[in-house]
Amino acid sequence: MDRAQLSQHLTNRSDWSRNGGQFEPSELAIINDLTSQCRCGGDMVSEWKDGVLYRCPACRGYRLQLSDSGILFD
Repeated sequence: MDRAQLSQHLTNRSDWSRNGGQFEPSELAIINDLTSQCRCGGDMVSEWKDGVLYRCPACRGYRLQLSDSGILFD
């Protein structure tokens, strides 16, 4: 999927696989880019990294939500 398709996919939970489908490396790079910046200006930490308590160490945010533009924010 490209950036627009991934943004759309991530906004619609009903499209998500219950079996935990896999993303391609290029898709993971786009997801990382979409989720790398917090609203506070801090850098987000990938939630799949071991030992992550907060997605944003700067504001200690831990939840993501999609904005109207399709960008993920804490």
